[in-house]
Amino acid sequence: MDRAEAAFKRRRDELAAEVAEAVRRGEKLSHVGAKARYTPEHVRRIARAHGIEDTTGREPPPPRRSRAKSEG
Repeated sequence: MDRAEAAFKRRRDELAAEVAEAVRRGEKLSHVGAKARYTPEHVRRIARAHGIEDTTGREPPPPRRSRAKSEG
C-alpha cells in the first residue's frame, strides 16, 4: 500500500470514528450525514459498526413490498 492509500484509509477511519461519536452524542442522523456528506443510512451503518445504536428515536423505514404483477 502506498502512502496516499494509507493516508486515505487513515482519514476514512478517522471520519467514521467522528461520525459514530456524533451519533453517540445524540445528533440527528441527517445532520451528521450532511456534515460528512453521507446518507443517514450510511451514518447508521457506520455507527452500528462502532457498536453504537441510533438513539434519536427514529425507526428505520419498513422494507419495501414488491408490487404484485398484474394478472391478465
